[in-house]
Amino acid sequence: MKIELKSIHHSETLSEETNAFTAKVYIDGKFAAYARNDGRGEETNIQPKDHMDWDLIKQAEQYCKTLPPGTYEFGGEQHAYSMTLESVVDDLLEQHLSKKHQQKFDRKLAKAMESGIVFGTLEANSLSVIGFKMPIATLLTYPHGSDTIKQAIERNITGQFKEGEKILNTNIPEKILREAGLMENQYTHLKAPVLRQAKERGRKRKL
Repeated sequence: MKIELKSIHHSETLSEETNAFTAKVYIDGKFAAYARNDGRGEETNIQPKDHMDWDLIKQAEQYCKTLPPGTYEFGGEQHAYSMTLESVVDDLLEQHLSKKHQQKFDRKLAKAMESGIVFGTLEANSLSVIGFKMPIATLLTYPHGSDTIKQAIERNITGQFKEGEKILNTNIPEKILREAGLMENQYTHLKAPVLRQAKERGRKRKL
């Protein structure tokens, strides 16, 4: 059985002890119920869309009871809880919020690395930026652009990483990073010939 949430509306402001949200619950592709939580610590309330959906809701409730227990961490220990339709809906909401938060962080990271050296930890979604006055792609087209980036890394980053931190840029050639004294686990490995692409863009601007 497939259970999904759609038309999710979450309020960070109203979320006190639990997530405040409303959503439509779809069961096997059918819009069957409304889910709601006021954010004050109560359980999520699920109401059938109309009386014709009661049987489908009951089937979903029985299905959820057959699922493996969920787990959460509290006080440094793992705890288990039995699955219900309400807990499945809550878990789906958490997945939605986590994905939304990650997408927001990814956009922030992509924007920051356009014109700066970005370092931090992806797991903690934390980053710091050493900015330049021009995009890195443009800086790489200048004769001494690579040296400028390397010197910025040497002065501000090399030897100063905290545990788990690394350079997150995917637009700085690996050669520059290694020449700046970084180890392989201290930077993000590139999947494209960034320097060549940057030089090609530079030539196009000069035409």
